[in-house]
Amino acid sequence: MDDMRRRWAENQRREAEEELAAQAGRINDFTAHCAGLGLTLNEAHFQYVRPIGTIAQHTDIISTLCPELETDKDGLYDFNRLRELFQITAFTGGLLRAPSFILMAHPWFRRSMHAGAGWAPRFIELFWRLDLPATRARIALDPDRVRIDLNRHGMIELDTWFGAAFSQDIAGIKDGMAELRPPAYLDPFDLEIFFGCAYSLHIKWSTEGNIKTFQAEAFLIDKVLTELEDDLWHPVRYVHAEYDLEANEFRHFDGAIHFYQAADYRIMRDADLNYNLKHGAQIKAPAKKLFRLDDHIPVTTWLELTAHFFPHNPLIIEYFEGKYPQQIEETLARVRAALEKEGKL
Repeated sequence: MDDMRRRWAENQRREAEEELAAQAGRINDFTAHCAGLGLTLNEAHFQYVRPIGTIAQHTDIISTLCPELETDKDGLYDFNRLRELFQITAFTGGLLRAPSFILMAHPWFRRSMHAGAGWAPRFIELFWRLDLPATRARIALDPDRVRIDLNRHGMIELDTWFGAAFSQDIAGIKDGMAELRPPAYLDPFDLEIFFGCAYSLHIKWSTEGNIKTFQAEAFLIDKVLTELEDDLWHPVRYVHAEYDLEANEFRHFDGAIHFYQAADYRIMRDADLNYNLKHGAQIKAPAKKLFRLDDHIPVTTWLELTAHFFPHNPLIIEYFEGKYPQQIEETLARVRAALEKEGKL
């Protein structure tokens, strides 16, 4: 196994060297372009990442390359403005092409929030296809990296995630909360493979006046950590939406990552979305908003993007449909049968 890992690492290193050598001309041109903008780059700022391509990395490089771009208070970019300024072509979800570089969606849209991975299925693909002229759409971009190999074809990863069916009658949904968890009989391996390390999913509906609010917060098992500001945090995906009961459509919809320290994470993963109200305690997690839609949002758009914002988490599909996707149901039946045969269930 160690020999196999060493060979794999060596192959990765060799491939990166070959790709960077092949892109030497582009690297030189891009370095000169940035120098003209007052940004000094050297070879340490360039890297080959296999699922992405050759990238240039520098703190807040977008603001140097695109000073005309503005962000809102949450650091999100106007997606309609991005469409005007950059080229979007088929099969290039998450990418915005300029003449000498390509902007990318924020790395937390990638699998496992890993900067070196491909996009988690299929949120970014769907967001890039949005066709809602009356809706204001905003998205987070990778602030520190751009791709410079302009003609590279995207890597196709043979994976998908489930959509969901759901009632269109949002007004008829009763206010209240729900908590969903994976089956208790799953071992850690099965939990990781089939439930994406899900621990619990918290749902809340509430109504005030003519506005019905939806919230969902998805906790993962405690081994899932991410680094932020030189510390380790538990990343928790969160969705918030507001439905206008008079207009019969969503007026607002956003998604974010909440970051919990260990003590708060252990409390909140077993609590509900009313914890602060009930206990008078204010556990407020730092957050990074990743997208936002405002005005005239169809129920189908809210449903589809919500389902895909929680990738590999069947709990959101169970909430929307009252059952797991068929593939998961079949897998759980096999696991239960094996455990019953062994007398463990």
